[in-house]
Amino acid sequence: MHLAWKRHALLAWSCGLALLVLAPVLSPGYVLHLDMVFVPQQSLLPWNLGIGGGLPRSVPQDAVVSLVAGPLPGQLLQKSILLLTFILAGVGAGRLAGRTLTLQLPAAALYLWSAYAASRLLMGHWGLLWAYALLPWVILAATRARRTGGWAWVAVLCGIGALVPTGGVLLAVAAVPLAVGFGSAVSRAGRLLLTASVIVLNAPWWLPALRSPVATVSDPVGLVVFGARADGPGGVLLSVVGGGGVWNSLATLGSRTTWFATFGVIVIVTLAAIGWRRARQKAPAEVVWLTVLGVSGTGVGVAVRCGRWAGLGAEPRGLSAGWRTSARRSEMDGVLGSACRCVRTARCGAPYPSCTATACGVHGRGAGHRATGVPA
Repeated sequence: MHLAWKRHALLAWSCGLALLVLAPVLSPGYVLHLDMVFVPQQSLLPWNLGIGGGLPRSVPQDAVVSLVAGPLPGQLLQKSILLLTFILAGVGAGRLAGRTLTLQLPAAALYLWSAYAASRLLMGHWGLLWAYALLPWVILAATRARRTGGWAWVAVLCGIGALVPTGGVLLAVAAVPLAVGFGSAVSRAGRLLLTASVIVLNAPWWLPALRSPVATVSDPVGLVVFGARADGPGGVLLSVVGGGGVWNSLATLGSRTTWFATFGVIVIVTLAAIGWRRARQKAPAEVVWLTVLGVSGTGVGVAVRCGRWAGLGAEPRGLSAGWRTSARRSEMDGVLGSACRCVRTARCGAPYPSCTATACGVHGRGAGHRATGVPA
């Protein structure tokens, strides 16, 4: 009985945290909030497939919802996706952190109740949160592929997580180099097949982006409007490192503007730095690669915001599908940084000090965006 409880403790912990965060959303009705719109019946339209001429921001996300929402009621689909997303995120982060509950539970709390998850939920970016939830799992699959040579699950998870362009790029950049990099047991043919599979599975969004008539160049103003911003007294750098810095101030929790939140970020980063060496000894490839991505993403995001790389505003045809702006770089840094920090901090045995801010903040704002006039 005792062993059975320990075996399911991580799942129960993640379910409890997910229920606390999503409580306002799980009551009957539809939640229509910014980019998160579910309706009773959603028709499959050309632009859901990236055919309408615009940039494929939500491809193939909208097409998948249109196909699934037929037999399944829209509000049930919405709640199921959100709940599954947060549970997968918590369990995946816990398993990535280690095998003992003292490592798993803090990592799950840090990853699930993070400023990044809260801001994306408040902006309605559930497709990106889906990729965020699968990131620990795809890292585990890539690590296993390095050891055993079996790469199939890496491709499958990258494909499942590519509901939006940013999510597809995020998972591919994090997993493929880790799975096929130096010292991998994957064969040469397997490396080529894995890379090709991930490219093909992401084709629903990059192919329309290349063919889009409006993708000639991106507007340099986007680097300013959608760039990372300071959401607290610690400035842009600490905001991004702490998983925040989102361009939309309405999606920023009030607690992020306090010195307490800034102090919490400093504590978490310090503990993560202390635990980095221990984590690197146990899993050098994954920790080093995630650290490289996180540090480079932070540097690029802050440099663009500070106006150091103004030339990044003009981009060639087909590469401006939304994820090439500094906002998307900050998103990727926030996700990869959270994954790396939750592993390193959990191995120091430190829980996240401001988890309750996520639940309270989402409760306070999520309840105000319920669509009561939409029939079930």
